[in-house]
Amino acid sequence: MRGIVMIYTGDGKGKTTAAIGVIMRMLCIGKRVAMVQFLKGSMMSAECALPKKYKKFILARAGSGFFTHEHERDEQTRLAEEGLAAARRMMKDADLLVLDEVNTAVKLKLLRFRDLLSLLKTRGKTHVICTGRNAPRRLMDAGDIVTEMKCIRHHFSKGGKAVRGIDY
Repeated sequence: MRGIVMIYTGDGKGKTTAAIGVIMRMLCIGKRVAMVQFLKGSMMSAECALPKKYKKFILARAGSGFFTHEHERDEQTRLAEEGLAAARRMMKDADLLVLDEVNTAVKLKLLRFRDLLSLLKTRGKTHVICTGRNAPRRLMDAGDIVTEMKCIRHHFSKGGKAVRGIDY
């Protein structure tokens, strides 16, 4: 059976959270999981604790966070490309590969869409999840499961702060 490609996109909260739900399901049935986080920077989100708790989970980070200055683009591009290369290597031994914020990395032109599509075409039996806003139409067309998260209300709009365990 060929691996399933899942796309989680949209402006609402829950894309990475949905991916983590699938990660937990896979780990609970003894499957091997790899995750590459693009553009997440050094912030220690809760999922960073997973490799210590689950030996079959590998996490790599590719990027030093969202950038605001154009002069940072070359470095962010290099880091994103290294992340995609790491994903290609990790995919060989994983039952599930999660590419967190890869949609955003493509939208920002840190990664070429064709390179992402090439990785998806070589997935074999590995299931792949791509998260992030603004998934390209062609990526959604390549997905077996495509979910768009829509923001109806978020506590940030009323000045709420990020809550560890809920927002990161």
